[in-house]
Amino acid sequence: MWIAALLIILTAFLGFLWYALQYREQAMRFLNKYRSWIFSGIALIILISFFEWKTGIWSTIENKVHELASAPAGNLRSNSVSERYFLWNSSMEIIKEHPLLGNGAGNWKTEINKFGVTNTAAEFGNVNFLQPHNDFLCIASESGIPALIVYLCFFLFLFITIGRKIKRRGSRYTEQVMLFAGLLGYLTYAFFEFPKDRPEHLALLGIYLGFILMDEKKEDQGALQKSSKLVFGIGTLLLVAVLGFNSYDIYAEYNLLKLNNARFREAWNEVLLRSDKLNPMLIGTDMNGVPVSWYAGIAHFNLADVAGAKACFENACLLSPYNIHVLNNLGTCYAIVGDTSKAAALYKRALAVSDVFDECRINYCLLLFNEGHSEQCLCQLKKITDLEILEKNLNLVTAVLDPQKIHPFMTGAEAYRFIAGQKQFPSR
Repeated sequence: MWIAALLIILTAFLGFLWYALQYREQAMRFLNKYRSWIFSGIALIILISFFEWKTGIWSTIENKVHELASAPAGNLRSNSVSERYFLWNSSMEIIKEHPLLGNGAGNWKTEINKFGVTNTAAEFGNVNFLQPHNDFLCIASESGIPALIVYLCFFLFLFITIGRKIKRRGSRYTEQVMLFAGLLGYLTYAFFEFPKDRPEHLALLGIYLGFILMDEKKEDQGALQKSSKLVFGIGTLLLVAVLGFNSYDIYAEYNLLKLNNARFREAWNEVLLRSDKLNPMLIGTDMNGVPVSWYAGIAHFNLADVAGAKACFENACLLSPYNIHVLNNLGTCYAIVGDTSKAAALYKRALAVSDVFDECRINYCLLLFNEGHSEQCLCQLKKITDLEILEKNLNLVTAVLDPQKIHPFMTGAEAYRFIAGQKQFPSR
């Protein structure tokens, strides 16, 4: 976001500099008219810069510059620039797979995980990527390249319209130049963020649109008044429809909040009650991209209803086929009912998305051990780095290793160090 903000400021400054050099008289009139606001803004920027300098902002900028220089090879867990690089590359892959129609509106967040999220913030499944931080790539991946062309043509039309008005040098010449710069700033921001999904940015774009399309010619006002009733009627219908959908969204968010609170309290019957109140045709996932049916599956599983849990997880897998928690939980249900081949396939699929998802890997180890594949189990066990998971499954760790070489007092962490290559036993 900081890159987008800096580029917007730079774009606005360069635009005004060009305007001042080309039209000095108008620029001076503008500066005289708004000098109090301009000086107040400059003073505020200086004050904020001094405060940030005292709190170490320059070291932060230095770190961000380093991130830019090492973006392709950076650590995606802590480097937002490298993370965008990963998201943009993955979005390009989605566009290559669905160039004409895209993968469907809202489906970017369900497809992105299939390209693997190891070494990203989403590698443990606690965070889900919801946007590629680029409106243009999001539109092209979800709706196809033709939709992106239409979207760009809309802005091209606005630029042509405002450009013609600037060329005429009418009474609103200065304001039109500012609108041109504002529109350019919006597109700059859209290249690094997702303003099309934020109401405040859409409201600002709507204001820009109204001022840009406003006609200064008095002879056109009569035609505008004749069509005002039709415009008002259509606008009212659209407003009622939007309010209706938003009312259900508020109702759904309320139930999702209560559902999550019930899950943390382990009130599983309430989780099922809340999930049943949500229409799956309208609300398939929560705001983090997690299927609502996954919450219901967790509730069924904890109530010892494996069949109900399995049905819910299968539905969740249809909505989010690369969510590692969904794949892990569905694999566990298949393992319980005895379908080990499907369970193994689901575990492998989850580990292909995130190679460090140890919660899934330990379940896969248990499956391999119960099937008699001790060598494969040991190979998978060596990849686990979460010592807490190893300690909880110490019986598996000690059973897989040669009992002759296991120290009777070896802890889970020490057992992990042993199987990872440190061959020395702990001193007692």
